[in-house]
Amino acid sequence: MEEEKKLQNFENSPVKKEKPTFERKSSELPGEEKLEVDNIDDMTRTRSDTVTKPRHESIMSKTIQTTYEDLESRRESYSHLKDVDFKDHFNNCTNVYRKTYVTAKAKNKYGFVKDITFEEQVSRLTEAEEDEKEGKPRSALQNKKLSEKETNLQNIRLSKWMKMLEVYPDEVHPKLKSRARKGIPDYYRATAWRVLTCVKRLQEENESLDYFRIIKVKGEKKEIDTIFKDVTRTFSKHSFFEEKYGFGQKTLFNVLKAISLVHKDTGYIQGMNSIVGILLMYMNEENSFWTMLSLLIKYNHKKYFLPGLPGLFESFYIFMKLMKKVLPKSYKHMKDKGIKPSMFATQWFVTLFTSGFDPEVTVRIYDSFFTEGPKILYRVALWIMKDNESKYLGKDLDDFLQVLFATPKGLDPDKLMDGSVKIKITRQQIIDLEEEYKTKPDDEVMEIVQA
Repeated sequence: MEEEKKLQNFENSPVKKEKPTFERKSSELPGEEKLEVDNIDDMTRTRSDTVTKPRHESIMSKTIQTTYEDLESRRESYSHLKDVDFKDHFNNCTNVYRKTYVTAKAKNKYGFVKDITFEEQVSRLTEAEEDEKEGKPRSALQNKKLSEKETNLQNIRLSKWMKMLEVYPDEVHPKLKSRARKGIPDYYRATAWRVLTCVKRLQEENESLDYFRIIKVKGEKKEIDTIFKDVTRTFSKHSFFEEKYGFGQKTLFNVLKAISLVHKDTGYIQGMNSIVGILLMYMNEENSFWTMLSLLIKYNHKKYFLPGLPGLFESFYIFMKLMKKVLPKSYKHMKDKGIKPSMFATQWFVTLFTSGFDPEVTVRIYDSFFTEGPKILYRVALWIMKDNESKYLGKDLDDFLQVLFATPKGLDPDKLMDGSVKIKITRQQIIDLEEEYKTKPDDEVMEIVQA
């Protein structure tokens, strides 16, 4: 009874944020209850449509990003700054750096809580105090202040990305894939992901869909119960989601509920929560909804959530066929030992390498996935197998799985992306194998794939 009361309050309570800057379109969903949305302003929040600060950085809003030189360069642009003593201001910033650095010590740059020893805490505090004495500000996010050269390089990368995506998808820049593999600048990820997934076009094609009306529609109790339970245990160690029934969990609940109402053929399926959780670390809930919708439609990722999980078994088939060609020893070992991909690779494909992987790895995979499509998933999966082949060959099932389950933690994103790109797979190969799976599958591979 008490749990039902919490759920009812959770579903019906508005998300209080800033006044929206967009114009709402009047619309109704098929079968939608007649609703008067009186409090729509309280349910939204706004973010810049260009360079946006990722959620994990917004949380640490006290961190000082502006250098003394930056402030000086802006003096002439703003009359009210002409008499400001920037040196004094910058010295005060040093104290904010130190305090923020110490209080944020238990979270990594992506906002996830991480375990650190007492000795590490003492060491960090000592370093911060020493830097304060020397007048050196410290960044809570990067553990160091960016040099002028590094700052210029980041600005150059940012300008290249902005220029590159100005005309996308009508024109695809020849260096788009190679730059995405190196990683999209973190501050530009939200915008880049929306552009790459063609969110604007999807919105134009579905003008009748109004996110803020959708979330006011009452969902089916069974599905709402499932979403509620999954939301409260999704990224519970992340700053944005750690407060039980807080703002982060509420926005995640809203997006998943909206997806379940719009995508009736799939409804809500576990695994969606992990993907939407990553999106919400960079975007507001409305943009996260449209990006997830594009993922399901444009990238056909809904096949992983349909009844019977047809897309998952199709991916297992393609994965094993490619392994048979690229890693014949691993293929033979799995065949001989009766090891099936469903035992370790389900979350790889369903959650796009979100579940169990460090966020810096996941977002790099997202960068390439949104640029190149499903091909990158097979490349990453095969690289993980190749990189661990010497460790698991000759091992029995338990030891084999232990090797692969230990892989995600501490994985170097640069090494992963550089290695996976070297595994040559074409989009046409994937298309041909999808057709083969549907029409005339390899019996030997099917025996390994089937659970």
